[in-house]
Amino acid sequence: MSSQGKNFVIFGATGKQGSAAVQWLTKSGTDNIIYAITRDPSSAKAQSLATLPHVQVIQGDSSDPEKAFAQVNGTVDGVFFAPVGFDAKDQIKEGKQMIDLAGKSGVGYLVFSSTDFSGHREDVTGIEAIEAKKVIEDYLISSFVKYTILRPVGFLENLFFPGYADAIPHFWPRQLIKSGIASSDIGRAVSEVLLNPAYFEGKIIGLSGYEGSPQDWMHVWEKVTGEDLRKREKKMNSEMSEEKMKMLKFIMFNENDARVERTRAFFPWVMDLQTFLEDAKARKPM
Repeated sequence: MSSQGKNFVIFGATGKQGSAAVQWLTKSGTDNIIYAITRDPSSAKAQSLATLPHVQVIQGDSSDPEKAFAQVNGTVDGVFFAPVGFDAKDQIKEGKQMIDLAGKSGVGYLVFSSTDFSGHREDVTGIEAIEAKKVIEDYLISSFVKYTILRPVGFLENLFFPGYADAIPHFWPRQLIKSGIASSDIGRAVSEVLLNPAYFEGKIIGLSGYEGSPQDWMHVWEKVTGEDLRKREKKMNSEMSEEKMKMLKFIMFNENDARVERTRAFFPWVMDLQTFLEDAKARKPM
């Protein structure tokens, strides 16, 4: 049974994961109130969320969760947060204070969106943003807060970023199986966890909707779009920072831990690549 009449706080509510979580929670058909936390409530994305049923848009971010919690009318039953960016110190600081405050304030449940470690959970990757997620995970697991940790692989939406799809035929290792997940599916998973905490409590779940070799990715892309990615120019973005380049290489050259079969054991509706591309094409012709 889904929970009734609860208060959910979604940090980063105008980001890909957060906005999807808010939208899926509003479809639950209950009396739940969703507090959408965003730095700029006046933005177009925030104003769009404000039109949804049971949503209250609040100014704030994960650097000051106490301010956000103070605006909740009643208890905070569930919280979602997903540290972003490349500043590891800020991520760790915000993650720890979120967990500490949740324990002190009696927050019912925390959903933490971490990352897929691609076989390096116990190794040092040298990438600060990835290492920060490990610290936060360990801190949460050792706390007294009830939690679920989600470990999504790379967003399928990244295919539309300049240079990302171009890299598939030219830079992805030919035999490496790479995975992807639609950000909307991450939000849907967050929604299901918050609505059914007893079932998901203490679980660490990798999120993947599609997996395949570079040839598989290119085949599906051409099937849906009609474009042969091998004809794209071989290039890399030379303007990337050193840390971003390290992250990109880590993503390209390491096989993900998450597997579609295991993800679908919890969330059978996750989109594969073809479904994702067809949906994107229907909304905005490529």
